[in-house]
Amino acid sequence: NLFNRLFRKPEAKSLSNPYTSVYPFAGSATWNLGSVNHSAYIREGYAGNPYVFRCVSLIAQATAGVPWSVLKRGKDRQEEALSNHPLMTLIKRPNPGMGRSQFFELLTAQSLVYGNCYLLKVSSEYSKLPIGLYLLDPGQIRVEKNIYGEPRYLCNKQEYSAEEVLHLKRLNLSNPDSGMSPLTPASKSIDLNNESRTWNKSLLENGARLSGALLSKSSLTDADYERAKTELREQYQGASNAGGVLLLEGDLSWQAMSMTPDDASWVDGQKITVREIAAAFGVPSTLLGDPEASTLANYKESRKSLYQDVVLPWLDYLRDELNPFIASPFGNDLYLDYNSNEIEALAEDRTEVADRSVKLYSGGIITANEAREQNGLPRILNDLA
Repeated sequence: NLFNRLFRKPEAKSLSNPYTSVYPFAGSATWNLGSVNHSAYIREGYAGNPYVFRCVSLIAQATAGVPWSVLKRGKDRQEEALSNHPLMTLIKRPNPGMGRSQFFELLTAQSLVYGNCYLLKVSSEYSKLPIGLYLLDPGQIRVEKNIYGEPRYLCNKQEYSAEEVLHLKRLNLSNPDSGMSPLTPASKSIDLNNESRTWNKSLLENGARLSGALLSKSSLTDADYERAKTELREQYQGASNAGGVLLLEGDLSWQAMSMTPDDASWVDGQKITVREIAAAFGVPSTLLGDPEASTLANYKESRKSLYQDVVLPWLDYLRDELNPFIASPFGNDLYLDYNSNEIEALAEDRTEVADRSVKLYSGGIITANEAREQNGLPRILNDLA
């Protein structure tokens, strides 16, 4: 009838190309939200800046160090840890080339540098259960969606469906289909930091002076001018020639035009950019060697802050995304979870929680199971115990 003809769902096969590009390969702009140059992010951001490298390493290694468990829900809300389950085997060894720590470290590093991470799931031909997890190169991924919003992933001439690939992405309000790397808001600070170190290196190579002038009372021929420049460069510039004595001939005299790093606020500029880079990643500047905050007490609090503000929220996100992707095929009673009790930096907090739980239980305010739940322990059978 007329209603069905007007409102029926069009058939995809009638379209010559039902997919439209969500976002293309790397573009030409270095710091452009709409066209991220992945090679520049690696070259200038991650590999070219020690503070970015340190931020990425801290978060990735902290994430990789947290163990995971496969839990089975039983009756009365009891949980059983399954150490020999195939899902646990998959987590311990996602693929023949990577163990759990290396896998989660690379996964986290990719998400921080690119803003996106793509997990390829390989399933058994017979059981359809996941038997392998691989990380696709975010710099080579092309994502397209059809008119129904269903994505497909193109990588190195291979095509994968949404059932095969899990797209993990950092929050990006300008384009929800693609994640935003912390390198993007920190890009100007990274550029300033890189340029300031390049500038300082140039200062050292030039005798710690920005510039100077050779003054002559008479005109120099082109040959004399070029010879003076060559001798200055070869005999007086560079770290090995620092502090040397300048020997001038004839009517030549030297006029220094120097500007110290303090005059250019170089030191203060370095501190500001380091703190801005740290803020973009959520890493306390103490962990990046900030001299004004580097005390033992601050260091301990900074490590705790790194886990509480950055690592644990990221692990929550991973848990919520991984469970429907790889745990659900094994059954609705199984799920993955990470074990925060193994984090050394949070040991003091766990002790405080345990002491408070004991006091509340002893006072009859909470049950034993409630006290156990507060400390990340499984419930016991008798809820009133």
